[in-house]
Amino acid sequence: MVIKVYVSTISFSQEVKKNQQRAVMILESKNIPFIAIDITDPGQEDAKDYMNENAKPKGNNRVPMTPQIFNEAEYCGDFDDLDMANETDSLGEFLKLTEEEKKGIKIGITGILPEDRAKAKRQSETSQLTNGVSASLENEKEASIEATTDETIAPAEPAAEA
Repeated sequence: MVIKVYVSTISFSQEVKKNQQRAVMILESKNIPFIAIDITDPGQEDAKDYMNENAKPKGNNRVPMTPQIFNEAEYCGDFDDLDMANETDSLGEFLKLTEEEKKGIKIGITGILPEDRAKAKRQSETSQLTNGVSASLENEKEASIEATTDETIAPAEPAAEA
């Protein structure tokens, strides 16, 4: 099974861009492997023609709007259909996956249960990631403080009067 998401990287519609990004995000978050096919790429004329012939336009549109989703050559639906399947936890059926393939789909929302939050907190405590600049500045500051406290500081000599 190869899920194919037909997209257009050249679009003047913010809604189309947003829908394409969300479609990709949904599939990635559910661990569903897919291939994104840019129909605006000059080398993808056949793919564009295939999508236009096999996908169904909505409303008054003469051609289908991206994103359009296929399982191999079988049409699954458009973004609205994908979004609805995601909301109703029926992505496996929408994408026409086998029972074995459906087992790999993450179901529901992750990270909201108390044990999920506790696990995330433990992971963040064990992997104290900082960016390189702030980490090096912190190390320099600590080294400077240690050097200052380790040295014996002599009292200042009174200034000579002129």
